[in-house]
Amino acid sequence: MKRIFSVLMVALLLLTGCQKNNIEPLAGAYFLEGSDVNDTQNMAPFLTLDSEQKSFIFFYDTLAAGTYTVDDGILTATVQGSQSAYRFEVQDEQTLALLLDNDEKAIFRLLEASDADADAASS
Repeated sequence: MKRIFSVLMVALLLLTGCQKNNIEPLAGAYFLEGSDVNDTQNMAPFLTLDSEQKSFIFFYDTLAAGTYTVDDGILTATVQGSQSAYRFEVQDEQTLALLLDNDEKAIFRLLEASDADADAASS
């Protein structure tokens, strides 16, 4: 009986881990953590995802657009008409980490409508 329980627990843990790594559909506007989304002078870095078209628009240091895929917890955004791509670690439905050089990460969080309203009211 203990062996069956152990096997079931291991299977449950494996299935849970697989679901976390391939969270989909990802959609919405993600903004760089700590940035002011209402600053009219400086555009905040952002990533927008369209889960139906599997397309993105990304602004970090330049503006880019194209299509994306998600595999093993990594969102790869391939720039249209280019060989370049951006890679994001999917941490959860609301958090993506842009993988930078030197093992650094820039955290992007999903902007909820209530977050935008609160930011606008405090400005």
